Amino acid sequence: WLSGLESWNGACPLPTPADFTLATDASDIGWGASWGEHSAQGNWTPAMRLFPINYRESMAVLNALRIWAPAWSGKTVLVQCDNATTVAHLNGFGRLNPALDAVAHAIHSLAARHRISLRAMHCADYRRRDRRGARRFVLFG
Repeated sequence: WLSGLESWNGACPLPTPADFTLATDASDIGWGASWGEHSAQGNWTPAMRLFPINYRESMAVLNALRIWAPAWSGKTVLVQCDNATTVAHLNGFGRLNPALDAVAHAIHSLAARHRISLRAMHCADYRRRDRRGARRFVLFG
């Protein structure tokens, strides 16, 4: 392990437990996000509807962060997303699409300003229901 120490990037291989879990989703119509008892949603502009779904899924995360970053200051947030490309970009593994890289940079810059530690997890279908059987936020599509 000593030989690998010089090239170590400083990242801990064991993730910090999340203080909050953010679930996001996007469609051709709009976006939604929820954490705890909070939810937000919005419709895309006609111009935004022309962007690929990978971009819109990433923008859903950025929109949620813009709303709730002050509440998450100094905390760790786990982002649950059903888009593997968005998850890869948020976790620092995507670098092939300049538009997605720009959104990921905006997300991480905003998180850094609020001292938020972000990590993302792919969830094929995270649209769980709460104790009462209600959806956490309105899904589009």
